[in-house]
Amino acid sequence: MKSLGAGQSEMNADRRLACGAILAGAFLLCCCRAASSGSAAPPLDVKEISAAEVGRWIQAGTPFVLIDVRQDEDWQARHAASAVHIRRVLLSDRIGTFVPDKRARIVLYCGSGKLSAFGAETLKGLGYVEAYSLSGGFRAWQEAGLPI
Repeated sequence: MKSLGAGQSEMNADRRLACGAILAGAFLLCCCRAASSGSAAPPLDVKEISAAEVGRWIQAGTPFVLIDVRQDEDWQARHAASAVHIRRVLLSDRIGTFVPDKRARIVLYCGSGKLSAFGAETLKGLGYVEAYSLSGGFRAWQEAGLPI
């Protein structure tokens, strides 16, 4: 086998380092773009519920906790009647205060349904067995004529 000289060995190390830096940069760029564009897909194993089904629960008197996971300014502007406000980023820390029973039926909503799906996934991970994401979010709630 041919032995590499010190100069060639250093050049190969520099190439490996440069390739690693390029790959790391590309990975971070992709991640940042996905996060900032909101294009991250919601979790697939989360239970979703339609506004029509929630409306049936309301009419039937089926007990459930409604949680708005939107930002403070969205909540203050308008929100569903009887909803509790727990921002998505605070959900895992505060859910036990509002809903100590992990068997309780919980419906989370956001603006469109994506953020609430991540919230439902968080609750599932905490052991809540009946956590639903409102399909279509607050927009669907309003379009269904549910109480505000």
